[in-house]
Amino acid sequence: MTLTAQEAFNHLDPQAWTQVSIAERLEILAARSSQHVKAVSLLVKA
Repeated sequence: MTLTAQEAFNHLDPQAWTQVSIAERLEILAARSSQHVKAVSLLVKA
């Protein structure tokens, strides 16, 4: 199942997210951004 950014945001547990370090948050965001860029570049090439 693929979620839009808004759907994923709506599923976040705010209490659990507070337990994630800032460094880990940045890692997660960077990984997601990287995947999004790869997906977009694949779509553009197609």
